[in-house]
Amino acid sequence: MILTGFAAICLAAAFLLGQRSVTQKDAAYFFVKETKVKVVHEVNQLSERLESRPKIADPYASDEIKVFTGNDFSLQLLHLEGFGNSEKTAGYVPDAQGVITKYEQNDLDTHWTHFGLGEAIQDAKPSTYRGGGLKQIWVYQDQTFGLISLQQTLNGCYFASVVNLSLRKEVFRAPCLPPVDELDFSSIGGAWTAVPGGIIMSLGTPSDDERVANLAQDPASPYGKVLFFDDARLKAQSAVRREAFQVHSSGHRNPQGMVRVGNAIYAIDHGPKGGDEINLLESGRNYGWPLFSLGSTYQGQPHRAVGDPQVYTGPLFAFVPSIAPSDITSCPALLMQRYAPLNCVLITSLRGQSLFVGLIGQDHRVVSLERINVDMRLREFLRLPGDRLAVATDGFGAFEVVFGDLIIPH
Repeated sequence: MILTGFAAICLAAAFLLGQRSVTQKDAAYFFVKETKVKVVHEVNQLSERLESRPKIADPYASDEIKVFTGNDFSLQLLHLEGFGNSEKTAGYVPDAQGVITKYEQNDLDTHWTHFGLGEAIQDAKPSTYRGGGLKQIWVYQDQTFGLISLQQTLNGCYFASVVNLSLRKEVFRAPCLPPVDELDFSSIGGAWTAVPGGIIMSLGTPSDDERVANLAQDPASPYGKVLFFDDARLKAQSAVRREAFQVHSSGHRNPQGMVRVGNAIYAIDHGPKGGDEINLLESGRNYGWPLFSLGSTYQGQPHRAVGDPQVYTGPLFAFVPSIAPSDITSCPALLMQRYAPLNCVLITSLRGQSLFVGLIGQDHRVVSLERINVDMRLREFLRLPGDRLAVATDGFGAFEVVFGDLIIPH
């Protein structure tokens, strides 16, 4: 399987180079991408079976440390051996005893069976097609939720769904996406945070084809929005109107992380080719996608930079070129103290292979972004017991994040 998959990648890559039309190139690109994901998945599963490691008594024990130099501190990444390999981690879920389970995006079929979703969702099947899978998993008020990609059994269309995994109930079902060649569920979003009375969660636009991207400006569509779900709906035992939704904000492309710091909610959003954003999320705002962006299309055509500020809200900061920001969280307490009274956030990056320390003023102006290159694709943050912080990588497992040698100014 592994050698066959590698050969398929090479052949598809050669085919890709020889194509002239955009449609042919897109088809070859996604074939290469999907085959690569499957091969990596097989390699990691085989590796874990061959290693047959004994069960580790302390899953938070470290067997390796990487040290990097920051502003006036050291960044220490302590490899957590007990967390095993990682590919594209959807999230980590602790049980009642505090034991943490890792969930990979590409293992949707396994998760579907584990949570018994086939009994609850009988008109659709799990799909890992073009970046799909279990895109995010989280715990809210002692119940576990997931954002997943599905395919309808009747007409074969693809869509996203929010599921209460603890109750095995669909909380929300987005409508079918247009049948475009460039569909890519890697851009479906999945960021969330608690707000008074419920949560807000992002649902991206999983294609830059205008038939999908323009849904971000369509008030009748949930795609390209941050949505609000109240507690009653999230935890309802009885049936809910799963197609109903409430928009918190619109004009988003692919927000994969958000965090509340004080009274502010900051979110990161993947731009197209360039134009990744840090945004201050506020109810009722329109953040402009796909009308405005500091990035360009993958064919090299620039987007208009900004819109009417009376109508559209611009980013606090835009990354050009792209870093592919994947998650954002508040800084650990000591780093917060070091930079007080500024708000301090940490941002992971995939393409940038770096950890960013962001400082934001009380007026929400981005004062500083310190980039610490770690040469690994950083994806999801994880809070460990005792206010400790960890981060999942693509391919290198999970690491505890420690800021050392800090001196707090008086």
